[in-house]
Amino acid sequence: MFDAIERGASEGYLFATMTPAVHDLLVKSPLAFRNTVAADAREQDQRNVELRHPLLVRRWRIALDELAEMTAPLAGATSATVLGPLTTDLDAMPRQAAFAVLNARRFLVAVHQRTAENTRVARQYAQTITQREQDEPEHAAHRRVFDQALNRLADEHPAAYDHVRHRLRPFETSPGRLDASVLNADQRGALKRRVLAELTPLPASATPHLSAAPAAPRPATAAARPAATR
Repeated sequence: MFDAIERGASEGYLFATMTPAVHDLLVKSPLAFRNTVAADAREQDQRNVELRHPLLVRRWRIALDELAEMTAPLAGATSATVLGPLTTDLDAMPRQAAFAVLNARRFLVAVHQRTAENTRVARQYAQTITQREQDEPEHAAHRRVFDQALNRLADEHPAAYDHVRHRLRPFETSPGRLDASVLNADQRGALKRRVLAELTPLPASATPHLSAAPAAPRPATAAARPAATR
């Protein structure tokens, strides 16, 4: 779903302004971004609305999941996703430690609320993209032309095609699709830039360096070739 949202934003199906505040969040380190998400969860009356930007909803969700995992043990929760009953005897604990457990439980509830909000926002974006794609008569024709262009590039530059497939294979969930749980948006962008830079000196006749595992066979026909990663 997050891939679809980011693609929809890049293709103009979502109208989202790139404000300085959104840009600042996009370039934050994972730790700094997670701290921002934590501060937003603690504030019930003052929200960081920039977190709802289409290009930030994935990072927002990752940070929320990390916060839940970190807080659950402190809160005595059943799991990162379920608060569960409090089994700790607070009366037997020092006052400060007891308040720490209660505060952790309150914070985990707030994180769960933000996670539910993130899910709602992401689903709304995905539904909007799907509807606008269906309403656009040129969309199907554009997709066919785009796929034909990708197939032609693979046929005319087989060494580069095989090199890209080899470099992406460790991070794929399926041919040409990167695993978002392994690489976040920044890491995917960095990987793509490195692969493109490696292609610059690659001669057309070069033999690609393949891994020990057999590569996925390239389809015999253009129609069956896997889609490229965006």
